[in-house]
Amino acid sequence: MTSWAMRLLVFVPLRIALPLRAPTFSHPYDYESSGRDWKAGSCGVGRKQSPIDLPPEDQAEKGGTFEYEYQPGTFTAELSRTLHGLSVDLFGLGYGGITLNDMWHHLQSMSVHFSSEHTWDLKKKTAELHLVHKRHDSSDLLIVAIGLDCATPPLDATPAAAVPGPAPMTASAPGPAPGPGPAYVVPPEDGADFAPVVQAFVGAAPPLKDSKVQVPTAKWDLNALLGQGKFYAYAGSTTTPPCVEVVTWLIRTESLKMSDAQAQALHDVIGLLNTGHGNSRATMPRFGRPLHLMQAKQHERMQPKNGTTPTYRPPPTGREVRVKAYAKQAIHEAVNTAHALDAVKAYQETLFKNEMVAFPG
Repeated sequence: MTSWAMRLLVFVPLRIALPLRAPTFSHPYDYESSGRDWKAGSCGVGRKQSPIDLPPEDQAEKGGTFEYEYQPGTFTAELSRTLHGLSVDLFGLGYGGITLNDMWHHLQSMSVHFSSEHTWDLKKKTAELHLVHKRHDSSDLLIVAIGLDCATPPLDATPAAAVPGPAPMTASAPGPAPGPGPAYVVPPEDGADFAPVVQAFVGAAPPLKDSKVQVPTAKWDLNALLGQGKFYAYAGSTTTPPCVEVVTWLIRTESLKMSDAQAQALHDVIGLLNTGHGNSRATMPRFGRPLHLMQAKQHERMQPKNGTTPTYRPPPTGREVRVKAYAKQAIHEAVNTAHALDAVKAYQETLFKNEMVAFPG
């Protein structure tokens, strides 16, 4: 904490300074057991949980086609560091989406997991990219999952692989400040199998916790991610608590490539955020759920008439929650202070009147 911030806290009354502690998440979680120990929401009891293992294609039922259309990237997007990973916010930017079963789903965000969450015939991919869509008329989600592989498996990250941010505060005796860690190395764009969309997550030093940075999107081609590929389709859940069972999953049967440097950067950053455990949930039982094999089809100007303007926003980040809590507490303290000043003023006026009565003239 900077010296000016310390001086500020010293002179703020204790009853006002205490609310600066961040609100506690009601269901904290980590990946030490790959999500097997999660109890929040439906995580431990649901019958339609994700991810799952995906069998060979010939064991899936035929499921027809779905249509998609994404717009070229022309602006920047916000990359945020979440509790256990990285997310690109695409809400309201008009990037397009997917029509499935005559229902429009608009693209909301992208996130990445290392290693993959789904498995393909019991085999993991190096990473898994999620394109999160929301159905236009409900809170149901459609998530496109794409496995990502590289030529050379990443090496274990060293403890010095730096995600920028202040050192954690401890109760130990004061000592010399730690030296700066190594600078973040951006994966080069000329590497073999370079993936522009993956670069959104590793093209700059990762943001501080609960903060955001702008990432360029001009080189994106989201349509190429789906192409004419085949996708497994099944009903499942989100893969983070509370594991709500409102998701239709479309998982590409074949993985796409990223460069070795991009894979190493994802490995290092996500590993450091999760003490080396990655951020992938273990596969869940399928419980006999139908699994269909669908064909992707690109189609221009596909948004149907029932595709209303989206009114949903992704859940706020922890920083936004804290800012709102601080603002609410500040208003509460200001009101209390105003009441206290009114009471002091009334008390002073009463004392003055009593003195006038006791000592007239």
